[in-house]
Amino acid sequence: LTLSRTAKYQELMLVPSADIRQPSALDFFDDKKWMARFSGGCNSWLEMFASTQTFTQWLEQRLAPAERPQLDVVFFNEAIDAKQNRATKSKLFAKQATPLLSTGTMPPTGYTGLLVPTAVRT
Repeated sequence: LTLSRTAKYQELMLVPSADIRQPSALDFFDDKKWMARFSGGCNSWLEMFASTQTFTQWLEQRLAPAERPQLDVVFFNEAIDAKQNRATKSKLFAKQATPLLSTGTMPPTGYTGLLVPTAVRT
């Protein structure tokens, strides 16, 4: 899973339909909209990857974060933010803080950005 493929994943999080009795992590993510962001031959790979346990776990770690911040979640999300901070478009906007990447020390509160929109939180 690469940073560029997951940038702004929060925009793809949604509240599952009320018809789904026991939604899984994948029901909270618009994978079709995600795959539509990319062209070329990677869509079949993305479709396959989106159905794996690895991707489900990646989503679960953001939908229902552990009580104590997880280093891999904080690192990955800060790496996405750092990549976006370096992007030309983001130079016009406020940059997201990346304390773990900047200092090498895990912030006591974990990731300082928004893992998922509040309405989607499980």
